Amino acid sequence: MIVTHSSFEKIPLSVETRRSFIDEQIREVEMAIREQKSDRGTRLVKELEKVKRRLEAKLETLSANVAGSTPPSVPPPVEARPEE
Repeated sequence: MIVTHSSFEKIPLSVETRRSFIDEQIREVEMAIREQKSDRGTRLVKELEKVKRRLEAKLETLSANVAGSTPPSVPPPVEARPEE
C-alpha cells in the first residue's frame, strides 16, 4: 500500500511507531546530507538540514506530548472512540 506522508500522519498509531518512523526519516536525511557534502552540493545540503531540523522538532513535540496527552491532530484509536 502506498500512503502519502500527510495521510500517514492522520492514521492513529502508537507513539513508538510514530517515533520510529520519524527516526528513520532523520537517518535517511542524514545519509543524503553526507552524500551531498561529498559532492559539494551546498544548496541542497542547506535544504536537507532544514528538513532535518523540522523532523527533529516534530520528534521533540511528540516526546513532549507523551508526557501530557495525545496531540489534538491525532484521533484516538478506533476502539477508544465513544459510540454514537
